[in-house]
Amino acid sequence: MSKKPTAIKVEIIKPEKDRYCDHCKAMWGKVKDKFTKENVWHDKARIQASVLVVSYYATGKIERAYCSECRDHNSRWADGSIWPLAEQVSYFKVATNG
Repeated sequence: MSKKPTAIKVEIIKPEKDRYCDHCKAMWGKVKDKFTKENVWHDKARIQASVLVVSYYATGKIERAYCSECRDHNSRWADGSIWPLAEQVSYFKVATNG
């Protein structure tokens, strides 16, 4: 089994306009437009992202955009405790001396 690469740096930034939440896009997907017959994002998938989490690796970077609701959902743990994304990133920086 191969070892998963560890991020070198993680940061939270403000996303550009018209950047949709990746979690909402994954949940709602695309639908066929009635008029153009093209696949377009479902209305509920077109939620403006409020934060963009960028993880940098030796081989590149991964961006994950979250709307406010999904950001809060991803900050809530199974036992009901809350660990905000900003604190998770701060913890990562301390743990990796970054």
